[in-house]
Amino acid sequence: MKLILILSCFLFSTTYSQTTIQDKETRFPISYATISFGNGNGIFADDDGKFIFTKKLYQDIDTLHISSLGYKDLKIATNKLSENILLE
Repeated sequence: MKLILILSCFLFSTTYSQTTIQDKETRFPISYATISFGNGNGIFADDDGKFIFTKKLYQDIDTLHISSLGYKDLKIATNKLSENILLE
């Protein structure tokens, strides 16, 4: 019970950004896009094109490099993340 309370406090106190990567023309989500941090680490978007980035876990990351097969690569500052990112 104590562990659940601690985890709940951690989850609600963490600020995060949930972002969806979409095709610029169709606005369809881009599944499994790669989000790299420029240091050899990164994450993947899920099948709905969504990913969660939290500055609390990645304090030293200030730029995300987003790529997916068939689309132009995109660099975006972490402080400018919006709900939707459009790839060409």
